[in-house]
Amino acid sequence: MLGKYRAQHLTDELRGSIPLQATNFKLNIMANMSYCRFQNTSIDLADCLDALENHWDLDLSTDEVNGLESLLADAKELVWMEDTINEVIEKTRKSLNHREL
Repeated sequence: MLGKYRAQHLTDELRGSIPLQATNFKLNIMANMSYCRFQNTSIDLADCLDALENHWDLDLSTDEVNGLESLLADAKELVWMEDTINEVIEKTRKSLNHREL
C-alpha cells in the first residue's frame, strides 16, 4: 500500500509544477502493467545498482537524491517482506506447474 501512496504523492507534488530553468529532464509517469511489473522493476533496479557500484560519485540532482533515498526505504521494506515474497513465489510456482500438467 505504501507504494501506491508514494506514487500518488509524487504525482501530486509534480502536478502543475513548472521548471524554473530549461533542463534535459523529461518526466514520464507511466503505469507499470501488472503482467510485467516485477520484471520491469527488476531490470530498472539492476540498472540503479550498477550505477551505484560503478559510478558512486555521480553528480545527482536533488530529485535523484530523493529518489535514491526512497529506493533505499523501499528496499528495506522489501527485505522485511522476504517471508511473504517467498510464499508468493512458492504458491505461484506451484500454481503454474499445476497448469502445465
